[in-house]
Amino acid sequence: MSSQSHWSCLIDLLFDVNINVKRLNAREVIGYVAFCSFETNGTTLPVGILTGYLCTGKRRRAFKDSIISDGMYYTLLCNSIRRAKARHTTVYGSSVNPRHVGHNRSYCVNSTNPVAGDSQFSSGFDPDSSSDELKQKIKARCAQIEKRLIDLCARTTRTVLNTNKSATSGTEENGKKEKNHLKEFLAQIQVIAGKGCSGMYCLNFMQLAGYFGFVPIKILSTSTVETKVSGGFKFIEMLYPGISPGTAQKYFIESTLKLQKLFGSAMTFAFSENLLCELYRDRNGSNPKKDVTFFFDHRSNEWNGLQNFFRLKIDSSFKMDLEMLGVPNTKTVEDGHIKLLSWIKGLTSNDGMMNWIHRNDGIINYKSELVATDEVAKFYSIRPPPQIQKRTKRKRRRGNS
Repeated sequence: MSSQSHWSCLIDLLFDVNINVKRLNAREVIGYVAFCSFETNGTTLPVGILTGYLCTGKRRRAFKDSIISDGMYYTLLCNSIRRAKARHTTVYGSSVNPRHVGHNRSYCVNSTNPVAGDSQFSSGFDPDSSSDELKQKIKARCAQIEKRLIDLCARTTRTVLNTNKSATSGTEENGKKEKNHLKEFLAQIQVIAGKGCSGMYCLNFMQLAGYFGFVPIKILSTSTVETKVSGGFKFIEMLYPGISPGTAQKYFIESTLKLQKLFGSAMTFAFSENLLCELYRDRNGSNPKKDVTFFFDHRSNEWNGLQNFFRLKIDSSFKMDLEMLGVPNTKTVEDGHIKLLSWIKGLTSNDGMMNWIHRNDGIINYKSELVATDEVAKFYSIRPPPQIQKRTKRKRRRGNS
């Protein structure tokens, strides 16, 4: 799970926006996570949108103004609809990616899965031609989703941490509570996201939000194969035809616990579930579905704009780090990675090179902001315009002569 290019490029671009566009608050980060989880199931669409905004200073300023005035979720949603119109399709969440496809949320009239998952928008929505009244309603709907998701994550974090304090580690009762926390969390996400959001999209939200500190480690490191459409369940069903989702989940838990005895706590349930998905995709000896690795034209680094890669290093249910991989050795970086975000005692801390400020009892809230050190910012340097590059080269030649 941790170092896949699929999750890495989405994390990478969010940090890029945070450093080069504006310091993002929790509502804006969760709006980005919600869009990437509920409106599409791939990377090409969000990468296309964000790199379009990041490529010039003028577009970055316009993006910043739009985020401030309209919110992150609404801004990305409108952009995706405009792109769908240009492709002559009404399914705005589609991502041109051989691994993932978007769900069937549509901006057209009488869609089964309407815009932002709300049936009151069955009349359709076009950000360029709809009435101002409808625009304000959808903007309010997106803002409501952002706020409810932050409240859900904060409430769930408090509940899980309180359960950890009162429960006896390793007991059967505690194991049931952890499973119930996950089920309740995913169910609430589905309610908030609205029509067209299946269990798989809820899992996507849980994993991506977890990278940014919204989801407690106990839940982030847990997963489920009880969804029949998941690759994990399909692989187990291939081995045991006719198996029920409940029995498949039982086998999944037993197998993962045995793997943890061999490899330690880093072998999380989420990691195990992803392995099953990979095995199912490669069941015929060849895997036509691939993750995509991106080179960003707007970025200047030692790898010609290659995206950064990340991993979660989980030491226990209370301690975890989000690390950026493949960085060059410097005085502060000796082993090829840097610790960006860090979790201590189950909560995000100030121990990494990025951290959340304005937290409430250590928990991210609506007004929290994501900040980064100068050391991190240099990995997100924006490539100067061509004319500036030419001037720089001329100056170098003159200096050499």
